[in-house]
Amino acid sequence: MNALRTSGLGRRYRQRWALREATIAVPAGARAALVGPNGAGKSTLLNLVSGLLTPTAGRAEVFGRPLGTAAVAFVVQDKPLYRRWSVADLLRFGFAANPRWDRAAAQSLLSGHDIGPRERVDRSSGGQLTGIAYLAIRRHT
Repeated sequence: MNALRTSGLGRRYRQRWALREATIAVPAGARAALVGPNGAGKSTLLNLVSGLLTPTAGRAEVFGRPLGTAAVAFVVQDKPLYRRWSVADLLRFGFAANPRWDRAAAQSLLSGHDIGPRERVDRSSGGQLTGIAYLAIRRHT
């Protein structure tokens, strides 16, 4: 089974294509890299697959499910976090903003990543920022 499969996926802004005819298959459990020059459509592809953009053409599936029904998230290198907030502030925000968010599960993951709730986001390492961003956006069931 493929973790991600696209067929003819594309996004157009007026007359200009940001991504055109993207057809890829990434097997479940595989590691993949998305490389290319500026303007090649890397970010557009990720935004389409995550549901942040709607495709103009083609389709995509995540573990065999169409994009509208698949739960997908990705964390980019530059994380849009409130840098002066503490980790606890971000957890409170996640709880308030997401009705399916589970505070106990987030606290458990936090302790496993060696990130203290009183730490300020702007004083965290790159790896810790990735963990914090993941905790802030993750849905728990």
